[in-house]
Amino acid sequence: MGVNSAFSDEELLAGVRRGDSAALSDLAEKYSPLISSLVAGYLVPGVTDGELRAEALTSLDRAARTYETGRGIKFGLYAKICMDRALRRYVDTARKQAHAELSEADGIVTPSAESGLISRETGDETMRNIRALLSDYEYSVLLLHMQGYSTDEISARLSRDKKSVDNAKARIFRRLRENRDMFPV
Repeated sequence: MGVNSAFSDEELLAGVRRGDSAALSDLAEKYSPLISSLVAGYLVPGVTDGELRAEALTSLDRAARTYETGRGIKFGLYAKICMDRALRRYVDTARKQAHAELSEADGIVTPSAESGLISRETGDETMRNIRALLSDYEYSVLLLHMQGYSTDEISARLSRDKKSVDNAKARIFRRLRENRDMFPV
């Protein structure tokens, strides 16, 4: 399944359920504008764009596997709801962790320096773990993908064939899915 394929959501969902990483990559590419829009709405101090995009992509994968046709809702809306809820939970959890470390001074609640440091360290640790899983090329593809670049744009930026980028994305998604336990919550 190529990125510019004419596959419908239903065909892509069937591919995802069969374990076809290219189908998941195509689905992520198709819904990239929605992901970018949702992520932009949840950017808060202490939570990185990359963390939010990873959460959104994981949620898109989960939505693709749990979506049921015939329930009166199109996949796009279902995916949006799932990703929105996942991002909200992620940000709420981050805020609760930061709130637990708040210090009160003169009745004013201010985040502790440790709170920001812990969030930054968690993000850094996540990126180090991801970096260890991927080749240099795959890591470059992931970083550009997380910044919202399309497969065509990544292909042009890295001077690589679109199929190469598509295959790299498929490997990335598979490795991230297989190694979820490496990432701190």
